Amino acid sequence: MAVIMAVGGEEVMSAEQFAEWFEASDRNANFRDELRRAVAKQRGLLNFRQLSVVSSAGMLGSDSAWDMGPFSVVVRPYVHSDEWLAQQVFRAAKDCDLNEMVRCLEAPLDPSVAEEDGRTPLHVAAHHADAEQTNCLLEVGADVNAADSEGRTPLIAAALQGHVEVFQCLLAAGADVQKADEDQWTPLHFAANAGHLAIVRRLLEAGADNDKADHQGLTPLCCAAEHGHEEVVRCLLDAGAAVDKTDSYGRTALHCAASTGREKIVSCLLAAGADKDKVDIDERTALQFAATAGKLAVVHCLLDAGADKEKATLNRFTPLHAAVKRQHLEVVHCLLGASVDADKADDRGRTALHFAAAYGHEIVSSLLAAGADKDEADNHGRTALHYAAMGGQTAAVNCLLSAGADKDKASNDGRTPLHDAAESGFEDVVRSLLAAGADAKRADKERQPLHLAAQRGHEEVVRLLLEANQDTKD
Repeated sequence: MAVIMAVGGEEVMSAEQFAEWFEASDRNANFRDELRRAVAKQRGLLNFRQLSVVSSAGMLGSDSAWDMGPFSVVVRPYVHSDEWLAQQVFRAAKDCDLNEMVRCLEAPLDPSVAEEDGRTPLHVAAHHADAEQTNCLLEVGADVNAADSEGRTPLIAAALQGHVEVFQCLLAAGADVQKADEDQWTPLHFAANAGHLAIVRRLLEAGADNDKADHQGLTPLCCAAEHGHEEVVRCLLDAGAAVDKTDSYGRTALHCAASTGREKIVSCLLAAGADKDKVDIDERTALQFAATAGKLAVVHCLLDAGADKEKATLNRFTPLHAAVKRQHLEVVHCLLGASVDADKADDRGRTALHFAAAYGHEIVSSLLAAGADKDEADNHGRTALHYAAMGGQTAAVNCLLSAGADKDKASNDGRTPLHDAAESGFEDVVRSLLAAGADAKRADKERQPLHLAAQRGHEEVVRLLLEANQDTKD
């Protein structure tokens, strides 16, 4: 006769149910284990919470008890307040020590006990790719969808690490493939971002949404494209991922791949029908991103695909502007070879030559050789020579002067390149301008270059200007 009761006194398994189980059981099996499984199946009461007692005299061991007298099964409550025990189970999980974990759980300790950051032993086991511990925790009722303080589940931990066996255990236990963290990253985001193809495939087979966006609109396809995981990109596209789906900034997977120089993925996306000229919220195309980042192979790929080489951003910045500003010489040569307009101006009237002059002579030479207008002025009337003089770029100044740039052209406020160089104290630039015949007497609205140099205390520049103009008056 069996009396199977919970701690509160309620019946867990009736005598009739027990008798039926007893008759059908395998007498060669371990009695305690078989009974625990039966109680677990009957009422969902987990192994480590069950204590078997014979004649109320003591706990059953692992030996056979099929021929023993009357007994009861007491269902014990979890231990929740034992901090030391909780520390031990986490240590066991981190050390992949299955025996120690079982010892802790037999207290019985709640298998879903959490650390301060919300992680449970199942999170730790999943992170460490320990399939045995993962299965053990799942068998005793660990919450497969428990979220830590960042909203990450054990399935996310497994997806992030690429642990296929652990991942399968969690899926089989009912892990939610769509449950996202606080940034709305799903397990598929993490797997795609890390390039774990096998995990990506299993998630898709389990019904994961391949177009699910995070809090910034980023999809798994964008993650895979940005980080160069070509096989994952192909897998997602084959599963029907939207190739031109945009994030919160209007960027597509093509933008992401172009900005990080993923030439093969760019080709793959274009072959899948990606819009080569799609713009983000700042009107930047994939070509703009590639030019800005100096990704020459991607620039070639996009130009070969017919991307608009003159498409400008909201501030009228072209790919050429972007490449010149970032001093990507090879990209500049590529764009010039594609016959881009070297004199196209941005919303402040600046051409690529203005930026080149401000940053260095090598690109200046390339632009001049391509026919760039050496005296084109911006909205303030400043030419490339002004920019080179203001930036102290002596080589660029010499290059522009050799090309015949107007050495005395004044800006809207009457300043010449010599004014700019003198005020900033760039001695070599002043020498070059004076050697080219720049007018040392020319004043802006009220001051000559000498006044500006003296006011700023540039003694050597003052000396050079005095030598060039012995007649200068205060």
